[in-house]
Amino acid sequence: MTQIPASLTILIIDDNPDDRDHYVRLLKKNPDMVFCYHEASESKAGLDLVEDKHPDCILLDYSLPGLNGLDVLKQIKAVRTDIPVILLTGQGSEAIAVQAIKLGADDYLSKSSMTTEGLCHAIHMAMQYNYLQNKIMEQTQLLLTKERRYQQLIDGVHDYAFCWLDREGRIESWNSGAERMMGYGAEEVINRHISLFYTAEECTNEAPLKALAMAMAHKNFANEAWHVRKDGGIFWVSSQIDALFDKEGTLTGFVKITRDITERRNAERERQKLFDRLMQSNMELERFAYVASHDMQEPVRMVVNFSKILAQDFGNRLDEEGISYLTFITESGERIYHMIDDLLDYARIDGEDDGVMEINSMVEIHHVVENLGMLIQEKGAKITWDVLPTLYGNPMQFMRLMQNLVANGLKYQPPGNSPIIHIGVRDEGNEWHLSVKDNGIGIDEAFIRKIFEPFRRLHNWEEIKGTGLGLSVCKKIVESHGGKIWVESQLGQGSIFHISFPKESANRRIAA
Repeated sequence: MTQIPASLTILIIDDNPDDRDHYVRLLKKNPDMVFCYHEASESKAGLDLVEDKHPDCILLDYSLPGLNGLDVLKQIKAVRTDIPVILLTGQGSEAIAVQAIKLGADDYLSKSSMTTEGLCHAIHMAMQYNYLQNKIMEQTQLLLTKERRYQQLIDGVHDYAFCWLDREGRIESWNSGAERMMGYGAEEVINRHISLFYTAEECTNEAPLKALAMAMAHKNFANEAWHVRKDGGIFWVSSQIDALFDKEGTLTGFVKITRDITERRNAERERQKLFDRLMQSNMELERFAYVASHDMQEPVRMVVNFSKILAQDFGNRLDEEGISYLTFITESGERIYHMIDDLLDYARIDGEDDGVMEINSMVEIHHVVENLGMLIQEKGAKITWDVLPTLYGNPMQFMRLMQNLVANGLKYQPPGNSPIIHIGVRDEGNEWHLSVKDNGIGIDEAFIRKIFEPFRRLHNWEEIKGTGLGLSVCKKIVESHGGKIWVESQLGQGSIFHISFPKESANRRIAA
């Protein structure tokens, strides 16, 4: 909250010179009140001084010749809402006080009971209140401006339907893309439930309510389903519902983003028929997994691509702030896209149950070096390894494990440093002890126990690209094989990642 300025400019509008002198004497009795003042004995002179002297506060008499104080108050507030006004009267009428406050007066004082403390306090509080009110108006105007820009941007996205819903799922507003996609005018859908767009079968199964419940429980819910247009035509959509919460965690509503993907769905159906004829059941399952992951990433990919299109096609219509918003959307979307990709890898570990297989460690390390060939060449890195043993488990997961660790050793390097990475092994009886040693930037001891947590990053995205899931994937792979992973590191001294890999894996089935 602001403080009263060190020196105030006070305008006194009162036709009684004795009263004006009285106000000044009261103010001067307060040693903390440093001020200069201007006087006017009638309304016109007072209004001229408002424009000429720009006072910090106005003391306005109710009983003025010609116009009364309330009329003058109206004229002041018509041109300068930012100046606090205190109405002064000798009548002490409650009705006048109420009317004055309604017209914008910041306070009301009776001349007969006025004291130094009361007058100074009234000025102080009036200025504080006026300051806060002006700040609120500024912030409100700023929010309205941003909202208009945001609405213009959303309305320009014709391929997506944006629907804002209340807590019950009733439509509060939507964009032009929704109007085009659904066939309704805004006046036809406002306050109607989102189930309006679902098929009768889905409404019977309470699909709209379940979707809102899932979004509320998990913050968002995405799916594909049939929707119905105003003309009764049905079309296949990809949609996402995001739950909106206030700072206290209370649900305030939802936003539903929908895209018509009927053509894509039809194309996928035709393609699936071809797969059915050409592939065996295991190949079909692999393809299904790919399509599923592709569909999960598609909405994010479209946001990124469409943001880039907006920047190219409409960039000259946006100011610097608007362009920065688009850049933020694009970069955030790309990060989310990579996070989904890594998250899918992380989730798939539990689903890759191929049983125990022989792992030719030397072959898999060569695959790692081939996969990272461009990065190794770019960094001028040297990769070496011991003669590695035959292991038992999931070869693809073992290769992913080693590739993540080697890639980290390549990425997390001081500027200008040439990476040196060595993969070692030691026989420890019932298990193999593998290690990946690098000469990188190392890890602060405070974060050693946290780096295997999902999405835990020690560097920002601009410094080193990554999602924070690489080491989580490593930990999950190792633990699914019955082993352990840990790290030894010092900041600036490089890191050694240790892996214990049980030899007895060959005698059990791995739930990889």
